[in-house]
Amino acid sequence: MSEVAALLTESLRVWRIAGAVREEDGVTIVEVGAMRLRVMAAPPEHFFRWIVDTGTRERGATGIPGLLRTVRGLLDPDYAASRLQIAARPVLEP
Repeated sequence: MSEVAALLTESLRVWRIAGAVREEDGVTIVEVGAMRLRVMAAPPEHFFRWIVDTGTRERGATGIPGLLRTVRGLLDPDYAASRLQIAARPVLEP
C-alpha cells in the first residue's frame, strides 16, 4: 500500500467516514457509498502534485493538506473546513 493510500485509509477512520481505500494500476481509489474518487499523481509538467478525479471533475492538490481538504470536502459536504492564517501583527507593549 502506498503512503497516500495508507494516509487516506487512516483519514477516513479519523473522520469517522465508512469507506474503503485500495490501489489499482498506480491510482488510489477511495469509495464511500456511491462516491468513488481516484487520486493519482499529476504529470510532472503540472503545477499540482495530485489530481483527485470524481468522474465528472478533476481537482488539483499541491500538497498533503490540500489533498486531505479536497478529499474530505468531497466525501463530507457538511464539513466546514478551516484554514490557519498567519499574518503580521503589531508588537504589543506590556
